[in-house]
Amino acid sequence: MNKVMIRMNLYLSRLVSISAALIVSAGPNAIGQESPSGVPARSYPPVLLERRPSSAVPPVLRERRPFLALTADRAIDAESTTSPTSNLPEALERLGIANQQLKHSLQQLQLERFAALKSGMPDGAQVLRDAIWQTNEIHVSWENPSPQTEQERRWVKEAVEETWQKECGIRFVGWDAAGSDTTGIRIRVSDEQPHCERLGKYLDGLKNGMVLNFNYANWCQECGVDRKKSIKIIAAHEFGHALGFAHEHNRDDRPMSCQKEKQGSDGDFYITLYDPSSIMNYCNETWNNNGRLSADDIYAARVLYGNPGTPLAATPPAVETLAPPVASVTNALPMDLGGWLQAERTIARDKILANILSNGAVIASPSRSNPNYYYHWVRDAALTMDVVVSLYADASDASTRRHYLELLTRYVNLSLGLQVTNNLSTALSRGVGEPKFHTDGSAYNDNWGRPQDDGPALRAASLCRLAHMLLDRGDDDLTNFVKTKLYDGRLPSNSVIKRDLEYVSHNWQRPSVDLWEEVYGHHFYTRIAQRRGLREGAKLASRLGDQAAAEWYSAKAAELERALQDHWQSDRGYLIATFDQQGKDYKTSNLDVSIVLGVLHTRSPNDGFLSPTNDHVLSTARKLADEFDSMYRINRTTTDSSGGRLGVAIGRYPEDRYSGSGPDQVGGGNPWYLCTAALGELYYSVANEWESNGSLAITGENSAFLAALRPTPVTVLRSGETLARSDARFGVVLRALREAGDAQLRRVKFHAGGDGSLAEQVYREDGFARSARDLTWSYASILTAAAVRSGQASAAQPLTSPPSFAPSPFEAIGPVPEGIPDFARPLNRGGVPATRLDASLERPNARSASERPAEDTDLRKRISDIENALREFKDAYKAKKPKKKLKSTPE
Repeated sequence: MNKVMIRMNLYLSRLVSISAALIVSAGPNAIGQESPSGVPARSYPPVLLERRPSSAVPPVLRERRPFLALTADRAIDAESTTSPTSNLPEALERLGIANQQLKHSLQQLQLERFAALKSGMPDGAQVLRDAIWQTNEIHVSWENPSPQTEQERRWVKEAVEETWQKECGIRFVGWDAAGSDTTGIRIRVSDEQPHCERLGKYLDGLKNGMVLNFNYANWCQECGVDRKKSIKIIAAHEFGHALGFAHEHNRDDRPMSCQKEKQGSDGDFYITLYDPSSIMNYCNETWNNNGRLSADDIYAARVLYGNPGTPLAATPPAVETLAPPVASVTNALPMDLGGWLQAERTIARDKILANILSNGAVIASPSRSNPNYYYHWVRDAALTMDVVVSLYADASDASTRRHYLELLTRYVNLSLGLQVTNNLSTALSRGVGEPKFHTDGSAYNDNWGRPQDDGPALRAASLCRLAHMLLDRGDDDLTNFVKTKLYDGRLPSNSVIKRDLEYVSHNWQRPSVDLWEEVYGHHFYTRIAQRRGLREGAKLASRLGDQAAAEWYSAKAAELERALQDHWQSDRGYLIATFDQQGKDYKTSNLDVSIVLGVLHTRSPNDGFLSPTNDHVLSTARKLADEFDSMYRINRTTTDSSGGRLGVAIGRYPEDRYSGSGPDQVGGGNPWYLCTAALGELYYSVANEWESNGSLAITGENSAFLAALRPTPVTVLRSGETLARSDARFGVVLRALREAGDAQLRRVKFHAGGDGSLAEQVYREDGFARSARDLTWSYASILTAAAVRSGQASAAQPLTSPPSFAPSPFEAIGPVPEGIPDFARPLNRGGVPATRLDASLERPNARSASERPAEDTDLRKRISDIENALREFKDAYKAKKPKKKLKSTPE
């Protein structure tokens, strides 16, 4: 045993050096995406990844160290990792922990390589390009069907429908007896090793092209332990070959730990990274991945054959043109914008309700990995609940209103608890400014950008709206709820709004972290949100008799107005996002869509301060559209399949490096659904405001804004003139603005899922959805934009169906299955069709497998050594013999 322990300690020491080497070689971008606890960051926190002297770090964040150093400390901690031990279970546990650290670092490197792939450097899952089917329907037939094999043939069909057909745009039809001239995949049942004679479309019409075994008399008798499962697993694997996929373990870049002999045809093109979990990989520790498709299997299938229900384009478009989207066959949402919006409003409402948990927590997204957004963000929740307040106000029946009010009440009760929950901002005397919490209401105590002072202000403003609605009802119980839970007028307060207003009014001059959670300073978005919260709070305080507080809040709002005016930079021609910026030194333009979002999120009736028609706001919007129009490749596509004009896909800011998955990198930022919709909402708001005014005074700024409108610029205006309602040009301006708004929402529709789903981002190169799925804020942005759009009509159209108030499907959600990152599920289609494989992936800077850098081979060799050491000790000293696996099958 002493020899064993000496050997164990040697392995631990060796592990330290390998872990440290891997961490350093991976670099800050390879590991900076997650917090030390392993929770993926929504975006890089400010300062945490900045490499500069501690004196440059803001005082409130100075106690934190760069994540790279923290990770290295944990890997090299002498007390926790390298100290000799005579306790075998403890040593095994340490080895396992360090092994997981190594795996995590490798995973980050893989994500970095994936990002490189998406930028045009193919690097993974191999397919034979010439074998790709150019159809969405593949006929399947049986060479020798018999009544005795009816059940087994049904299992094969089920296996294919549950895997490849479910996850991509291919449909397998027929499943009948083969004739002499039957085309498609022809299957012979025989007692021999299952295999395919060819890959992909080379099976088309080939007699006995696929062989499946149902009785195992002369092959793999141990497979009979679970005959049905074995048949289905083998069928899913073989149909992968039928779609053109070669064996994953045949790849040249497979790790040293994969020692399986190559079998069958090799592919000639890589789509994804090497995938140890692929159903096509004999080196997968789980035989054929237990019949399930891995994330990369799904991604590759969708690259080749589109999303489920998506028809292939009949003719590949020109190399420099992105293909228009096609309507989803399974959901068939309307193609025209008006019809789509009508359906999408219902979808957005239902998706928002699904993301509200029973305790009132609002999850930013159901996504729990790559990235993990399964938290309650104060800001996101406030914006979401502002939409719910509107839904409550517009509800047409008492039952629906009651259900909405119940959701709002739960949110209020949760917020009361969060305001007094001890957290890391509490130590800074700014606990109300803590940005996010776990969904059970407990504090998130890992490194993050804190405090964030937009959340309390937005929450106060939204609940002030609710308070006025409830007071207007004249109901004693509702009035009591307002005076006890919402605004009690006491100091110290036990009510949500009063606490938030006191926090905002006493802390607005202090720097905080911006809405993107990246930089520290004084932000336009935060300030304008604080102004709105204080103004709305002053009105409510006055109504409830708290006059001294009303005057205090009004005075602070006036101070904020003066501070906000300073954000206009005449030499740049736009409102800048942040003063005294610390963090993200590469963010030099200070141009940010948060200006537009701030204006939209804080507008209120009869408030002309920095309204959507303000010249400075219009100049900023014009600059944003100009910058992003030329930045993203997907903006080269300017019309949809019906000829409708597409607006500009808009991102957060020009220098953005956050892609939603993988490390930050130059050029990594993408358009966001909510940012794109926001520009459309601004256009509608400007049209509505000018129409309400009845006239339009032309200035140099707004004439330049109108002259740059897409798709219909207005160039017949002169600064100094005033357009009256009777002027024909007045109507031209309003129509052009609403056409521009429609173009923006049409862009959102173009890249939305066939089922109306909206993620966080759209990949800038190919139009696929990226980052967190079903982002609550994305759906809220559609509802608010659609509501403002309806202002051009006499009344908003009703939603197509009543809401469902069933418990959230994400209430007790478990961990996301290993190997299924959210950026691969779902991959919505709005850009490159499957038939564009060559043109979309073989760009001039693409590199073949032989040209790929060799660094990863060494890293994989290192991790393989550690994994083997871990298995050796576990097998030898825990007496856990590996389960007998089913034999792999040749192609």
